[in-house]
Amino acid sequence: MAESLTVLVVDDEPDVCWALETLLRRERFTVVTVGNGTEALRWLKEPEQACHLILIDAKLSDIEGVDLARRI
Repeated sequence: MAESLTVLVVDDEPDVCWALETLLRRERFTVVTVGNGTEALRWLKEPEQACHLILIDAKLSDIEGVDLARRI
């Protein structure tokens, strides 16, 4: 069985996270959701974590999405 691709969803709207997670899991992606840029950076720094795609909201509560993308 092929390894599932992991998607990190960064959005401060729980309904958006839920919708994206639901759609992506149907397509057999592994999905991790976080509510802000700080959580995203913390998750990405964990040595055992890896993701193949990151979906970032443009306006987060703690950082602009473009700024987060630059930091990543």
